[in-house]
Amino acid sequence: MSEIASEAFNLQLLIAALACFGGTFLQGYAGFGGGLIIIPMMTIIYAPIEGIAAGTISGFLGQLSIIPEAVRGTDRRESLPVLTAVAITTPLCAMLFLANSDPRTIKVIIGAFVIAFGLLLMAGINYRGPRGPLAGLAVGSSVGTLTGSIGAPASPIYAAYFLSSNAPVRVQRANLSLTTVLVIGMIAAGLAMAGKIGMVDVVRGFSLTPPAVAGAWCGAAMFRRMPASWFRPIALWLLICAGLAAIFL
Repeated sequence: MSEIASEAFNLQLLIAALACFGGTFLQGYAGFGGGLIIIPMMTIIYAPIEGIAAGTISGFLGQLSIIPEAVRGTDRRESLPVLTAVAITTPLCAMLFLANSDPRTIKVIIGAFVIAFGLLLMAGINYRGPRGPLAGLAVGSSVGTLTGSIGAPASPIYAAYFLSSNAPVRVQRANLSLTTVLVIGMIAAGLAMAGKIGMVDVVRGFSLTPPAVAGAWCGAAMFRRMPASWFRPIALWLLICAGLAAIFL
């Protein structure tokens, strides 16, 4: 037990706590993107798989507090197909690919993808394809496959889908929030089923939960106080920053 404590509680944990607070703050405000900040930072602070494990555990637990509000505000017909596909494909791909791959190489690839996607959205290029159950299943399957393979939420895909709807901003954000919480939880579930999460990772994850909860709460509070018209520009800039973080941090 003392060995677990010495590995879990050190200066690295303090730095990780700051990263978790910042990531879940952005997550609480925009509804997505926090994992793309937290996971790259955690893979720098710790070894890649250990960092992803601790980051997803704390990120999932830290965002549980925003689920009730998100459930009340979501469009179930729009979000349920996405959530269903995510729940199936993410842990499966995490077991098959992430547990046996080089996260650093794939992280650079997803970083470049995020930046390109954010720039396209800023340029006004958006998802204009069909909507409905089949489209939602396709989006969720794409998200789950990519997320499970790289260990970081493929939020640009479902962000483009939900942000292109005609739903009010609060509904868009609720759809994003629920999807993100599920995606992060399924990464952790896939790694656990592959036997890649140890007791030290669990202790770190639970220890990082309080700053993650605080960040999510502060971000959600800011969303309620800032003009809704600011939401989309901030969400798009968040994609650019997340992509840069994934490549260079």
